[in-house]
Amino acid sequence: MDRRGAADELRNAYRDDLTDTLVRGAGRDQLTMAVDRAQRHEEQLVIAYLDVDRLKVVNDVEGHASGDRLLREVGSALRHGLRSYDVLVRYGGDEFVCALPGARLDDAERRFSDVGNLLSSAIAGASVSVGLAELREGDSLDDVIGRADREMYDRRRSRRTEAGGA
Repeated sequence: MDRRGAADELRNAYRDDLTDTLVRGAGRDQLTMAVDRAQRHEEQLVIAYLDVDRLKVVNDVEGHASGDRLLREVGSALRHGLRSYDVLVRYGGDEFVCALPGARLDDAERRFSDVGNLLSSAIAGASVSVGLAELREGDSLDDVIGRADREMYDRRRSRRTEAGGA
């Protein structure tokens, strides 16, 4: 195998081929480094936890090819809406975690609003639920991801209550 082939193989081991984001293992390493760097330099960092809305319904009703298309579009919207140095990880089947170094909550809110607009223009009715959490002194990666995850569920529940849905 030549160098280029080896480099491509290594890249593929760390990237999700469907969404072109980091896979969970490699991504957690990058997220941990982002948290450590922010703690060490006393810099701002926002962690975002995203869940693709209704992916199970899309898979069940329209088929897995449609679900895969939705995931590809989510990955594309995230890559285009975030900065090149933000960390983007497919954390689970329909979950993504992002680290935004140097960002504050209001900046992260705007970025993910833009991501939502990109996604809904690519696929009518497609959306993600997003929770955001700022890194606090002494936080571990799991601490800040946990807060972002809870925020995502709180926002989703609030949105459904406002819409009159379950």
